[in-house]
Amino acid sequence: MTREFPLQLDVIQLETELGSCQTLAITFTQPQDLIKPIILSQLKSIIPEDLDFNQGVILYGASPNWLYGYLVKCCRNAPWIACYDVRTQKAVVVKSNFQTLAVGDTISVIFNRTPGMAILIGGPPDSGKSVFSYALRRSLFEKDKKLKVFIQRANWDGEGNWVEEMSDRQVAKRLKDDNTVPVHKLGKEMMNSYFGYHAKAIKNIRDVMDIVLVDIGGMVQEEKKPILEQCSHYVIISRCQEEVGKWHDFCRGLNPAIVIHSVLEEKLVRLENEDYLEVVAGRWITGETVRVPDIIVEKVLSCCRGVRE
Repeated sequence: MTREFPLQLDVIQLETELGSCQTLAITFTQPQDLIKPIILSQLKSIIPEDLDFNQGVILYGASPNWLYGYLVKCCRNAPWIACYDVRTQKAVVVKSNFQTLAVGDTISVIFNRTPGMAILIGGPPDSGKSVFSYALRRSLFEKDKKLKVFIQRANWDGEGNWVEEMSDRQVAKRLKDDNTVPVHKLGKEMMNSYFGYHAKAIKNIRDVMDIVLVDIGGMVQEEKKPILEQCSHYVIISRCQEEVGKWHDFCRGLNPAIVIHSVLEEKLVRLENEDYLEVVAGRWITGETVRVPDIIVEKVLSCCRGVRE
């Protein structure tokens, strides 16, 4: 494998309800960059020689669906193949010639580690929460490529990492709008179910990741309390000074990490505050802002070290 190849595959063992299972771990060596389908032409050459196709295979790691699909094809001679889902902490069987495992069955994966930190990211609408989350994740990867960081978007605005990564901004906006589901208009029961699902997902993700960034949306709502219970820290990013106090009250019980007074121009000013990092910072523009200031990255890493200790 050449040094420039953006992907590494390793055979590891995961402990599961079935015992120790052979696992193909997917690691991006250049996680701050988008991976291109052109790598498929070279992918077979980096399949580990010790991958045993007489055993089942769990595919483990964050990667595009097309890459998972190709790896399933590469492993098709194995008796069964499952793909790990970090939100449920289960591997979902996608191919099987095994009598006791059918497609769609799940295998619970067992982890024994200190849960990572979960940072709730809140603030009023149009303050830059989604842009900030994406840029922070990239900046953390650039600082420490071994760090496992996951964004859980616990809101219904249809916005994912792909919104930040697409070069065609008009198509990105249309897809975002098409995938926006106004759960808050579907009734209290649906709201409770929606945020309950995300709370369970965050708990599971913390068992696997070092840092979970939780984009909770722009509204302070009682129904979001289960999500707060699964977080350890919080960041407020607000374009309105008068909204900051409301979010502090809402996040009471969590550790305050950072307050960002969001502005549209390029700016970074640190304010005096002994309790948490407080800055005036910008700008937060979809498709343009891909990094956060070093002072913010260092604060998050400091909080992460505190959780580990």
